This record gives sequence, structure tokens and C-alpha cells, in this order.
Amino acid sequence: MNYYQQQLQKIKHTALPPAYIFIQIRQSKLFMDRYYAEALKLNELAEQAFVSKYHFVRLFKRIYGKSPFEYLKEVRMEMAKQLLRGKMSVSDTCFSIGYQSLSTFSGEFKKSTGLSPSQYRHLENSNL
Repeated sequence: MNYYQQQLQKIKHTALPPAYIFIQIRQSKLFMDRYYAEALKLNELAEQAFVSKYHFVRLFKRIYGKSPFEYLKEVRMEMAKQLLRGKMSVSDTCFSIGYQSLSTFSGEFKKSTGLSPSQYRHLENSNL
């Protein structure tokens, strides 16, 4: 192996996690995709990947470009949009995607879409 190949190998190992860790982080992401409505804890997600919670956050962010918390919010907001298009009430949507507080859900939804959940529901259902 020449000098350039050695340097490339070093960069590869520092920039990208080993394959088995990538697979474990991916498993945690799939776990979030499936159980997004549950009260997921960072410790539980890190346990899915067999790493500490701090290392998990760093690896997740390196692989997916966002923190696990940001990703989970994104998944929940996408599901909320689907449920509101399906004419589910705002409060039922809130609790079915894992939020415990209607005001927190409404604030996060408005940050995500620029509309309150009821405005979004009305707009989407009037376009049908």
C-alpha cells in the first residue's frame, strides 16, 4: 500500500464509522421510524446501537446530518401532516404521534410548516 492509499485509509476511518456501527445506528433510526409515537429516550436509542448516548448522538449526526431528536421531530411532523389530511382532529393527531402537550405540538408544527395544525388541516382539506 503506497502513501496515498494509507492516507486515504486514515481519512476513511476517521470520517466514516465502521460498517457495524453504521448498521447499528441505522437500526436505531428504523426503531425511531417504527416507534415514533412512543416516549423514546436517548438511552434507549443508544442501547439499540450498543454505544453511549453521547457517542450515539455524534454518530447519528455524522451519518444523517441531524440529531436523533431533530430526526424524530421530522418523522412526527410528516405523520402529523398525513393524519391532518385524513381529517383527524388536531388534538387526536397530537397525542397519536407522541406529543403530550397540544401547545408544544402546535408550536413545533407551526415552526415546521409555517401554519398552525388547524390552518394546515383546513387548507389541505379545502384543496381536495
